[in-house]
Amino acid sequence: MEEYTPLFIEESQRTKQFRRVIVRKTIQLLRQFPKASDEEIQKMAEKEAVQICDLCVESSFEEGSRPLIEQYFLTEKEGQRRNHVGRFFLHKLEDQLKGPLFKECLFPLLADSVKSLLGEEKYDIYTGRIKAFLQEMGQQGMSYNESMDSQPAYEIMEEIIREYLKEMKSFPKFQEQLKGQIDDALGKYQSKNPEKVVNIDKNVQLIFDKFMHSLEINS
Repeated sequence: MEEYTPLFIEESQRTKQFRRVIVRKTIQLLRQFPKASDEEIQKMAEKEAVQICDLCVESSFEEGSRPLIEQYFLTEKEGQRRNHVGRFFLHKLEDQLKGPLFKECLFPLLADSVKSLLGEEKYDIYTGRIKAFLQEMGQQGMSYNESMDSQPAYEIMEEIIREYLKEMKSFPKFQEQLKGQIDDALGKYQSKNPEKVVNIDKNVQLIFDKFMHSLEINS
């Protein structure tokens, strides 16, 4: 392949770093969802690229940003969320929400449910707080994962969980809606993995009860 000459030579190292992040994240998605269609992979990659580009632009104002970018995007464990608030929300719940059904098909759904339940205004407030917190931790030399396991991070996580649980209890209709989404997610998982037997009717309530229990003990 012919070598490309960048228009802005002085920025070539920085942009190369950002390109590598996006390419490697796409590879992660392909490995994590080997049975996904090209269209599904494209949608997931585009959703990831928005956050990657935002972080890259933000970090471009700081020197030594490479560790922050690579820690967040290149060392994520399987099943972790695609947004700061959703990731913080699930991090405290993961010890209770174990098993392939959670990791392989339900974590994204549960992470996205935070915005749906709390509303865009509260969600944006938490996003701002988390970004400010991560920036402060980054300046202290802490990686994303190290920051998430700090006491200040746990306090934010517990606050999000308490708010989520309070809203959940106030809106029974949302509970039924979430069960329906869990049902749909399990159905899609079963269709993509016919070799794995999933008792959807039985598992929907079991999963929902386990999720509610994890909220209670972590709030």
